[in-house]
Amino acid sequence: MNKNFKIICLNPIENPDLFWPNIGPLITDRGIIKELGNNIYHEPNKIWFLGFLNNDIIGFCALSATLKTATLKHDFILPDYRGKGFYSVLYDYRLNYLKTDYPDLCIKTTIIKKESIYLAIKNGLELIHTRGKYSIYGGNINT
Repeated sequence: MNKNFKIICLNPIENPDLFWPNIGPLITDRGIIKELGNNIYHEPNKIWFLGFLNNDIIGFCALSATLKTATLKHDFILPDYRGKGFYSVLYDYRLNYLKTDYPDLCIKTTIIKKESIYLAIKNGLELIHTRGKYSIYGGNINT
């Protein structure tokens, strides 16, 4: 992995000056929204993980936590950086955050891209059901 790849975890409400200038152009890009299959939005209980290479944002993911469930959301890496391991590092960083800060929550994620299925299964998530192009995976990563 490139030693210049850094991940920061933030809540946009607490750090708007760092969050919006970096991710705003990406989460409002219609091509990215179309690729992810839904609108990208922020909600009060959402935590974002931004991946930077040489101080340029190259990807992001998020999680939304409630009292019982953490939902993995909005996984994206810019096309030029795919297939180089950045997504796996970002995904693992988010899961380690969950294991530390929310160890008892059940996790669920909706997957559109087949590439993400491997990481879900590798981390103990199981297929719950499918609906069209969407596959819902869930489980507890601390068992």
